[in-house]
Amino acid sequence: MGTVVTPVTQSQAAAPSAPHLMAYFRALPACETPDAALRLTLAGALAMTGAASGAALAAVSPAKPLTAGTPDGDLAAQIQATWAAAAGDPAFFAPADPAPPESAPHAPRYVPLAAGGRLYGLLSLRGVPALDPATADALDVMAAATGRALQMSINLDELRGLYEVATALNSTLELPVLLKVIVKRTTAALRSEACTLMLLDERTQELVFEIPVGRAENALRQLRMPLSQGICGWVARNARPAIVNDPRADARFHTSVDQSSGFVTRNALAVPLILRGRVGGVVEVLNKLGNEPYSAHDVELLTTLAGQAAVALDNAQLYTSLQTEHERLLAAEEQVRKELARDLHDGPAQRLAAICMEVEILRKLLVKDPTRLPEELDALETLARKANREVRTMQFQLRPVMLETRGLRAAVEYYVNQLRETERIAFTVEAAGCEDRLPANIEQAAFGIVQEALGNIRKHSGANNATVRMLEEPGHWRITIVDDGHGFDVAAVLRSYETRGSLGLLNMRERAQAVGGQLDLASAAGQGTTVTLVIPSAGSQHTMSSEVTA
Repeated sequence: MGTVVTPVTQSQAAAPSAPHLMAYFRALPACETPDAALRLTLAGALAMTGAASGAALAAVSPAKPLTAGTPDGDLAAQIQATWAAAAGDPAFFAPADPAPPESAPHAPRYVPLAAGGRLYGLLSLRGVPALDPATADALDVMAAATGRALQMSINLDELRGLYEVATALNSTLELPVLLKVIVKRTTAALRSEACTLMLLDERTQELVFEIPVGRAENALRQLRMPLSQGICGWVARNARPAIVNDPRADARFHTSVDQSSGFVTRNALAVPLILRGRVGGVVEVLNKLGNEPYSAHDVELLTTLAGQAAVALDNAQLYTSLQTEHERLLAAEEQVRKELARDLHDGPAQRLAAICMEVEILRKLLVKDPTRLPEELDALETLARKANREVRTMQFQLRPVMLETRGLRAAVEYYVNQLRETERIAFTVEAAGCEDRLPANIEQAAFGIVQEALGNIRKHSGANNATVRMLEEPGHWRITIVDDGHGFDVAAVLRSYETRGSLGLLNMRERAQAVGGQLDLASAAGQGTTVTLVIPSAGSQHTMSSEVTA
């Protein structure tokens, strides 16, 4: 509850009610704050009724639903409690004089300022003479109008808060900044001591206190709670809000958080954070100010704010994912550039340098020993042909036109034939079926994986033989690349990816997953390496997983 306190002594007799009521309605639209509306109401009521003194009080948020036939005694007890609590409470409007007015010869009259069945304020009049029916009706009309004005003011405050959150959503995509703004505004909107946003860790089935705000925020930050425990765990499991105004009497309340943080929970309200149709976390507010209980209205407001938090979280996560993917693509592009530069240096560049040397030799032989020209020309032709094949192979790797025109099997066979002409390793292809066309994205992903696997064999395996087997099976194709090289420790290589520049194995696995395929990698020292790729054929809808094994 909040107060505007205006002790007034009215010495004049009550004037007719109609002029005062009309003056009130003319002035009410100009009241921009609850304080102004309360002062106008109090002045009008005093003038209309001839009361000796009075005070007007308003709640910052709806305090309690009105009960039909609420006796004056209950209202009196509530207003007296409000007087006693007024001093120093920042929720009160202009607590000019927290002491109750002095007693007057007539009994006090308490008039509720209500709207929609909820109490938004109280009008206390002391020394009120007997009122005629017209004046009593006019006082009730004035009180009802003030109640609606207070309701609109509170609703506008809430809308203003929602607008501020919406503005924050559009101001940044930095997740910590966004959520901090949201939970701070939630704390203020729900008039609570503390607020926290917990995200669900699906891997461990725990709620993680990501964004706590309040006295215990440092103790709560990154605290984890099993999904099976506590009020928030119940909310996350059931995807339903929970109001707990007496936590010690609620079996769902778990004392571990209070014990670890030193925070004392008097009451709590928690709602699920719904991300794309599933529970992704929980938003909780604790200890409503003024020792008030949380209400159904609070549930509606917090649910709205949680919906905005979910939008912010989803947008920020998508933005972060795009950033990560962009960085991964840049890293992959840089890796391709490095590999291309290395291949150009080790292949065509060396051949061209040898050709230049051979031309110089031929120029000298023209003078010194022309009989050797045919032999040297043959050597020059061999170098040129090798350089040409290497360039064509690299060109095919960069843009396999045959993959676009004739499909996966033809592209793999052509690529292996190109390698066979330039590499010392004996490459072979064994194919059964696999002549139909697959969707373009599947063919591109599969060919990229085959390229990566054969490139690893060329550069790292030390193999003498390598075979690509393509087999068409019901619903999918199976492609196996086997070599007889020295093999490697798969787990050790994967662990070292964070400190190495090469991402080949991870790229292969991600490409397979992207098209619903499965990639298995098996290798061990001295036992060669086997890469098995299973991809869905046209019309197959199942999704596979990828794994690597030693």
